[in-house]
Amino acid sequence: MGEDLLVDTNVIIDALRGQNSAIKLLDSLGVINVSAVTAGELLQGCISKKDQEKIQKLLDGFNIIQITEEVSVHSLFLLEKYCLSLKIGLADAQIASTCSIFGYKLVTRDTKHFSKIEEIGLFKG
Repeated sequence: MGEDLLVDTNVIIDALRGQNSAIKLLDSLGVINVSAVTAGELLQGCISKKDQEKIQKLLDGFNIIQITEEVSVHSLFLLEKYCLSLKIGLADAQIASTCSIFGYKLVTRDTKHFSKIEEIGLFKG
């Protein structure tokens, strides 16, 4: 089921905080795809070496989608198109671009911004 989905950082954080709906969702996916941006954001949020080790162990079980040159170029297009109207930043543009280029639907709680990016679809599950 998860092969065509890209999981956003906020869903992973919700699961780490013990939110049952996020845990059930991730458990149901089988394959968990995340952007390299999400991996970076999770590591950036660590406050101790123990946290880093926990996150790295978690990331070892994920399929991390790297930022390719095509994704990078498309991210700039999305920033130009949406940064003024939607106030999206570089990280969200890279995540959206990853979805657009590779054909993933995005699993996110941040539907306010991402739902208005016409180049991607959102997972409704």
